[in-house]
Formats: sequence, C-alpha cells, structure tokens
Amino acid sequence: MKIAAHITSTVATRVFQILIFLFTSIALARGLKPELRGELGILMLIPGTVVQISMFGLSSSQTFLTANHKKGEREGYIGTGIILHLMQGIASMVAFLAVYAANQMVWKDYELSLVLLACSMIPLQFLASGVLHTFVGLQRIHLWNLFSIGRSLLYLGGIGALWLTDTISVPSVVVVNLAIYAAEVVFGLPFLLKRPFPRITFNSSVLKQFYSFGMRSYANLVIITFFYRAGVYFLGHVDNPVQASYFVIGLAMCERLLLLPKAINSVLFPASARLKGEAGDTLTGRLIRLNIIVFIPMLVVAALAAPFFVPLLFGEEYAPMVPVVIIILPAVLFLGTENVTMAHLSGIGKPQLVTLPRALALAICAAGCLWLVPEMGAFGAGISMTAGSFALAAALAAVVARQMKKSVWEVFVPSRDDFRLVSDRLGKMWNEKIKKKIAGEKRP
Repeated sequence: MKIAAHITSTVATRVFQILIFLFTSIALARGLKPELRGELGILMLIPGTVVQISMFGLSSSQTFLTANHKKGEREGYIGTGIILHLMQGIASMVAFLAVYAANQMVWKDYELSLVLLACSMIPLQFLASGVLHTFVGLQRIHLWNLFSIGRSLLYLGGIGALWLTDTISVPSVVVVNLAIYAAEVVFGLPFLLKRPFPRITFNSSVLKQFYSFGMRSYANLVIITFFYRAGVYFLGHVDNPVQASYFVIGLAMCERLLLLPKAINSVLFPASARLKGEAGDTLTGRLIRLNIIVFIPMLVVAALAAPFFVPLLFGEEYAPMVPVVIIILPAVLFLGTENVTMAHLSGIGKPQLVTLPRALALAICAAGCLWLVPEMGAFGAGISMTAGSFALAAALAAVVARQMKKSVWEVFVPSRDDFRLVSDRLGKMWNEKIKKKIAGEKRP
C-alpha cells in the first residue's frame, strides 16, 4: 500500500509538472524565435552532459547506500555523499573549462560569458542531484515530490516574469535555471544534514562502496545521456537551429509522458534494494505490465491531439514540429519500460546488465541520425531515436526475463489479472468520488 501511495502521489506531481511545462514552453516559444530556441537547447546541453559524464554513478550510489543502511549508519553516508557531490561538481566544471579553453568543444562558437554562465550550474546540479537522490534512498518520496513541485513553481515564476516584462532571452533563461538549482540546494540540505558539520568518512572502505556501485552504472548513464542528445548533436552539427528547436521541444513534450514510469522508478529502486528474490521480481513484473496498460491509450490520445494542440499552443511556425512529436511518441513507450526495468536491476545491485542494451540503442540511434538527419532534419532524428528505443526495450526484455528465470511473455505481456487490477482501482477511485459528492450534497 505504501508503494502504491508513493506512485500515486508521484504521478500527481508529474501531472502538475506537465501543466507547468506547457505554460513555460508556450512562453519560450512565443518569446524566442525558433532558431534562438534551438540555440538555447544546444547551450543547455553543456551542464547536463558534463554532469552525466563526470558523475561516475555517484547519485545512484547515494540512493543505493542510503536505502541499504539502517538509521544510525546512513547519516555518515549521507554527509560523505553530499561532500563528494560538491567536490566532484567543482572538479568537473574546472575540467570542462580547461577543455573548452583548448578550443575542442562543439560549443566554441558561443560567447564566453554564456558558456561560463551555463558551466556555473554544474556544481549546483551535482549538489541538487545528491540531495534529491538521498530523499529517494530514504524513501521520503513526499519530500522529493514537494521539491519537484517547488522547482516547477519557481521555473514558472521565472519564465513568467521574463515573458510579462518582455525580457526573454537565452542568457536570462539560463539565469533562471541557475537560480532554481541554487534554491534546491539551499532548501534541501537542511532536511538532510541535521547538524552543522555532518559526520564525514573518507576512508577506503566507504569510498569503495560509493564508487564500486557507481562505476557499474556509470557506462549506462553516459550512454543514455548521448542517446537522448544524439539528435540535437547531429542537428547542431549540420547547423540547423530551427530543426534543432523542433526536436528539442518535441522530445521535451514527449518526455513529459514518462511521468508514470519515472514515478515507478523512484519508488521501485529503493524497494528492490530492500525486497529480495521472488518478492522483488513479482513486484517489478506487475509494475512493468501496469505501466504498459496505462501507457498505450495515453500515447494514442497524444498522437491524435498533437496536430491540433501543437500549432494552437506554440504558434503556426511550430506546425512542422507535429510529425516530429508523433514519430517520437512510440519511443516513449519503449523508454518507459526501460525506466522500470532499470530501477529493478539497479535495486538488486546489477545495473551493469543494462549497459549492452543501451550501447546497442545508441549505436542504432547514431547511425540513423548520421544517415537521416542531413536530409530529413528533426524528423530523421525522431525516427532514429524510436528505432534505438525499440532495440533497447527488446534487449532489456530478454535480460530481465532471464534474470527472473521467467519467459518474456510472463514478465512483459499484461494478463487478465493485471487488467482486472487496473479496473478495480479505477472503480474504487470513481466510487470514492461519488461518495464525496453525495456527502457534499447532503450537507446543509
């Protein structure tokens, strides 16, 4: 029941974030020309890519170690993990600037002030990631959701203020993002560090625990980072910022539909770390199938609505983005399945099992982009991403089924019991709603 409550509250949070995302995306689309929106998307890849490449799985280790230690032991891991995030974030920022100074990066044509502004987010992203992953490890999902809502409201306020004052620009949007990460760190740390100087342990045993698990998931994080960004990289390489903006916004819109699998991921990861054997496998299989049952109707509705809502929300100049959104939607189903299976494999301490499937997906996506992007632009990048996502889901299905010692059909194909569970849950929610309505009408 606790897991179901956590998933329900997280899904509600994600729905709220989708609404905020729509408002802010409309404001950015109205305030920036498509080519500037594309430049913003490419520029914002700097901190995100550097963080993922240089994280070495540290945040995953933070969740795993926090979930696997009892109260009294985990405080030391929390304090040590936060300090490691800070040190690694500063080192990553310095390393990137050194490489940038050598004039070897794809962002070398941007103004130095913009690059420095974007890079200043790197240590803050490290710290914010450490804070939020600790909440997940402690299973304080309510705090994680609270911070997610706060982040969305801050972003809405920042972008809304820029839009109302007609001051939306690439630098001002970067500043808003910088302020949000700073707020997450400032307000998040007091919830975790209950003493002015937390207990820090930097011995070989503790560091080995942090980085042994982290390095097993490191390759996965790097691969999936480049997988999500491959289309933008190739579109940037062919110098087509308008097509880049279509892909960036279209992908961001489709990613918001991953609200259910990401909610399951945040709950299943620490749960799988605590549940062992058949109990954990049964829970994971049920959640995978429920995710598929809910997802397919959602994607059909999104595909039918896209031709009407994209031009309405973003303006007629973004009408060519509709085919891009539709071709990316199937990838969301495959990536949603990957999110759930990845949470299970990480929770049981075997994140390395995802490496080869993700590498296969990246290879297919990169080859497709190399072939299709020069001729088809953002639509070609979408085709490539969907093809890679399908390969990823298919390979992971085989890996997870083998790990559970079950058939792919048993684990991934919804059964009559799964449909009955969804039906009963929806019926219960509807009955509760009717009861509340009747009770309200009876009041004088």
